[in-house]
Amino acid sequence: MSRICLLFILFGSLFHTKVNAQDFSIDELVQLRAGNLSVFETAVMAKGYEIADVSSGYDRYVTFRKEDDIIAFGYIRNAHSQATDTVVIYRTRDLDGYKKLQAQKKETTEHPDIMHFIAGESHIRHAYIDGKVCLHFRTRRGHGAQYEVKVMPDNTDKYYHYSSLNGSIDW
Repeated sequence: MSRICLLFILFGSLFHTKVNAQDFSIDELVQLRAGNLSVFETAVMAKGYEIADVSSGYDRYVTFRKEDDIIAFGYIRNAHSQATDTVVIYRTRDLDGYKKLQAQKKETTEHPDIMHFIAGESHIRHAYIDGKVCLHFRTRRGHGAQYEVKVMPDNTDKYYHYSSLNGSIDW
């Protein structure tokens, strides 16, 4: 009987750890965006993520998954300058973890946050990091809520920003 109780406690603690786990911080996501795909792959696989998809259309993404959490590294082309920008997208279903990520980025008077309103009550919080990098915090609806943090250059093509707001670019 004591072994059964011990097993329940062990499984309960493992489940509790997963539910409350936060795999990445804002600083880590920004650092992952600044690196290359090899560094990104090593870091996310070390946290238990497995490769889920590779897309190579106009923009290129490598997506990794761990249960319901998704993280992707992408190269997007800026149509006006022909430069290639790097984007990291992290999606989770853990609302508490998402709120903790949002709390890590405080608004500053030099670079105030901008709210992009989409349809209905949907919005994206556009937060500046250093004038070169920005974050988009967004709740995606569909097959249950997904909470998204997108790390991208602040000078990213306006088409990409617009498409990101409207959900036209997705993976």
